[in-house]
Amino acid sequence: MAEVLLITTKYKHENGSPWLVSELAEEMVAQGSRVTVLNLSWTGLSVLESDELQGLRVINFSAVRPTRGSGGLLGKWGFSSFKLMPFLFKEFVLRNKYDLLVSFSPCTALWAAIFFSKMICRKSSLIYWDIFPLHNRAIGKSIPKKLLPVLKGMEKRLISSFDLIGCMGDGNRNVFLNYFGGDAEAVKIVPVWTSLLNPPLVAKNEIKNRHGFREESLIFVFGGQLVAGRGIESLCEAFLQVAAEIKGIALTFCGAGPLEDIVRGYEEKSFSAIRLIGSLSRGEYMDFLGASDVGVVSAISSSGTSSFPSKSLDYMACNLPILAILEPENDLSLLAVEHDFGVVCTADKSAEIAISIKRMIGKKSEFSRMGLNGNSYLKSRHSVSNVVDEFMRMSNV
Repeated sequence: MAEVLLITTKYKHENGSPWLVSELAEEMVAQGSRVTVLNLSWTGLSVLESDELQGLRVINFSAVRPTRGSGGLLGKWGFSSFKLMPFLFKEFVLRNKYDLLVSFSPCTALWAAIFFSKMICRKSSLIYWDIFPLHNRAIGKSIPKKLLPVLKGMEKRLISSFDLIGCMGDGNRNVFLNYFGGDAEAVKIVPVWTSLLNPPLVAKNEIKNRHGFREESLIFVFGGQLVAGRGIESLCEAFLQVAAEIKGIALTFCGAGPLEDIVRGYEEKSFSAIRLIGSLSRGEYMDFLGASDVGVVSAISSSGTSSFPSKSLDYMACNLPILAILEPENDLSLLAVEHDFGVVCTADKSAEIAISIKRMIGKKSEFSRMGLNGNSYLKSRHSVSNVVDEFMRMSNV
């Protein structure tokens, strides 16, 4: 039975619904490990607790609240991880040892805890999703340009201390190695995972009516944060262009973020074509996906991080074909074409996106087949049980 120490800045959603890290921890327990989770809540908001599994211990901490300005943010990043130190020091004094340390990107947020955790863990694995600080700057985070080399150097130093690094896919791995360098042999593929593999059983027309849609409406859904780097404005402009020619289509945003007001502005221009539903509970969101027709993922081509959008897994679970507006080398772009579960647009201009939207609408008779293709691929590659089994094997525990 492996003893696993898992440190993270997000364990579950604030409303207590499962997230990637909680699914990973619970599956590790299901496969026979004992897991201790140190959750440093980066938002500072308390997380609703749920009953813990036998063999799973979750300890919550809150990140330092930043004061205004860049100095406050530096304080948050510099000192928050020290909140985990009393627990780690106690484990060190009691000589409690763990077989495996698991942490996540960005390492800099947990730097002190990572260094100290190595003293009580025999092996260490890092799951690296978004390239820091590249990704944070791409989505509009206020990182001064002069700090980028410093943050990159610190992140690289922390990364090099892990025995194994897991990236989402080949494209993500290539960007990682090009940016950080290091031992290519230590960088493996750990696909993003999910425990939700099947569509919910829902009354589609009832859900459409509840949210003010006609039963015949063709709903494109964008689920996730409304932040910079997602090409929100180009996407909305493209839908307005298409909606002027093709009636009955709607782009619906399920999420929240700094760009909500921009989406509301487009909603005011055409309520029938652009809708902002906002944040939903996990169950409500999956039900809405079950009543929708197409899942949308979008990222500006200049982001350069080639991350695999985890929202696509929910689309695949609900048998939705995917409209992927991503850079050409993105793993999802390549897979959607190879396995025929979506339409890909590699441009970020509204005119080109509008053409891709029309292409997707033209495939309406193929939506069911494409959705099933995506679901089949999901089950074969992204099931949390399969990913955890392979991850523990690669970690040699």
